[in-house]
Amino acid sequence: MDRYETFCASILSRRYVDDYTQITERPLEHARIAVELGMLPKSTSILRRAFYDLARGVGDPDQSLETMASRDLATLLKVQKNLIYAWDNLFTSLYPLSPSGPQCNGCRKKNRHPGRLNIANTRKEYPFDPLFAIQAILSDLPDFGFLETKEVEEKLTSQRSKIWNSINVWIGLGTTNSNIRETQSLTNHTN
Repeated sequence: MDRYETFCASILSRRYVDDYTQITERPLEHARIAVELGMLPKSTSILRRAFYDLARGVGDPDQSLETMASRDLATLLKVQKNLIYAWDNLFTSLYPLSPSGPQCNGCRKKNRHPGRLNIANTRKEYPFDPLFAIQAILSDLPDFGFLETKEVEEKLTSQRSKIWNSINVWIGLGTTNSNIRETQSLTNHTN
């Protein structure tokens, strides 16, 4: 790595922290460049956050994909596809079609939970950003109408961690034994 690449990687590694609790509402700038630099040896620690921010920021004029390497573009599409599936898994984990689904005040049928609409609207607002959306839902959990807030909070927190851990698999960085099972549930739609 030449000095310029080393300098850029150093700056980006401070911005693209590998921690989902640091994700903000807006994607970080220069995610495409961070992906390119993250492909260099010793810079892979920024890839997960860079691909996540690039995936959720598509359409941003600052994130032009025209010069992106084809392998990176294919990986980006895979991440986006899996983020959509992650939303599906999140939705079904909160609203199972079983009689033991979450209940709310005023619901006669468990599958007619008013929070379904709130979460569906949140999904529309953040289509490729379930990690930030989960944080937004957690911060307003009572407004989503759940009675079992502790149970729902645990499910959301667990799902958020699973999504974050799965991103390494989606981008080809592998996984550890501790998250193989959770990753399989989120990647069962891939390939």
